[in-house]
Amino acid sequence: MKLILLLILTLASTFGQSTTTPTFEVASVRPHTFPKGTFGWTTNDVAATVKISGTRVSAIQTTDQRLLMYAYGVKDYQIIGETSRDFYDMAATTPGENAPADDQVRQMMQTLLADRFHLKLHRETRDLPVYNLIVGKNGSKLKESAPDAKSGATSAITEFPAIPTTYSNATISDLIRILSQSADRPVLDRTGLKGGYDFSVEFSRAQPGSKEADAGDPAATSVFTAVQEQLGLKLDPAKEPMEVLVIDHVEGPSAN
Repeated sequence: MKLILLLILTLASTFGQSTTTPTFEVASVRPHTFPKGTFGWTTNDVAATVKISGTRVSAIQTTDQRLLMYAYGVKDYQIIGETSRDFYDMAATTPGENAPADDQVRQMMQTLLADRFHLKLHRETRDLPVYNLIVGKNGSKLKESAPDAKSGATSAITEFPAIPTTYSNATISDLIRILSQSADRPVLDRTGLKGGYDFSVEFSRAQPGSKEADAGDPAATSVFTAVQEQLGLKLDPAKEPMEVLVIDHVEGPSAN
């Protein structure tokens, strides 16, 4: 009987404990002020969105979508729904004296988005249009890098939008990032190629439908032709199931 009573008290104590949501100790979110005559832009490198230095966390000239991408570890195409086009500067400190792990900061950012931007969302799985990067029927033209090769890229000085670039010891992930900047849908690696490669590629970097693309040289090589003829690969259109974040509600940040 005593053992049963002790078990009941232990379970009651366990279930009665509250779980604390990871939260910044102090956080400030303010509209970003641009110098006169300048305009806003955001980087595609989400890793560069948030800077962590000790217990200080900052994001300069960012957007709620970029913060959301960082907080939940998703790409822009995995966010469904309207977000703001406004730019913000965010500065925060984390609890304690030790530098937090990146995943802890991401959880704190989720809390900040919910508290300050009143963000509400839910997850779904949807079939999204993508390009699967596959090896062409005649095989890859990528040259395997030497084991001690340094990673780097060298671009020739030419007029936009065609920029010939030579890459050294680049991975397929590096190539995916390059192609994603000019493709009109996400690019997924289905090559099965591992390691580092040396290759050169030249294609029009203008986004389809942009002024640069419309006014560009008709003979400029498209990203699809370049991938196939210069690299021996292929961008194969397809649909793939992906987890997405559906925005139910989001606002401008509340006052500090």
